[in-house]
Amino acid sequence: MDMTKSIMAAAGLTVMVPSAASAQAATVTAAPGKGVTVDAGDAFSMRLRGRIQLRGAADLPEGSPAQSVVSVGTARLTFDGHLYFPALEYALQAALGDRDFREATRSPVLDAFVVWRAHRDAHVRVGQFYVPFDRLRTIRDGALQLADRARPVTELALDRDVGLEVSSETLGGDRSPVGYHIGVFGGGGVHNVTPRDAGGLLVARLELRP
Repeated sequence: MDMTKSIMAAAGLTVMVPSAASAQAATVTAAPGKGVTVDAGDAFSMRLRGRIQLRGAADLPEGSPAQSVVSVGTARLTFDGHLYFPALEYALQAALGDRDFREATRSPVLDAFVVWRAHRDAHVRVGQFYVPFDRLRTIRDGALQLADRARPVTELALDRDVGLEVSSETLGGDRSPVGYHIGVFGGGGVHNVTPRDAGGLLVARLELRP
């Protein structure tokens, strides 16, 4: 090994040899509400989470027989973590429930993106994710206080799209109430495989959370 290092040094090359202290075995942990996490230190981590929502509905029309239905309305499977170094994160979310699918849906993929937290004031995200149009729509389904979103929120908001975004939730300081989002998207929404007129979607959003 010493002779090899001498030859490489003479050629002007540097060899990085991992030491026993820097090597870290992967650990697996699990907790309610946290999912299952595989952690191999700075090099890699992956968290697996799942969520289901059971729905029951009844129709009691006057003068007609009652009808009811019970189903798995929402079923989600999420993978997230980091690659190579903690600032490079990834996420993949698949929708498996009946109400998660839309008409002519070709794929169960909802979220599929990579985030590089290059700086506190500039996070770069690329892939498929929520268009940062309004705050009510970008709150995750699992964080809602009620079972469903209000109908106007669903009808008047933008959904997910494929694009690139630069953003920060704490612009100017770790406790700052100011945030921003600047993004450019394809404009075709999710699962868009049909050619259309050339165009796109530009979004700029400034937040103040006093």
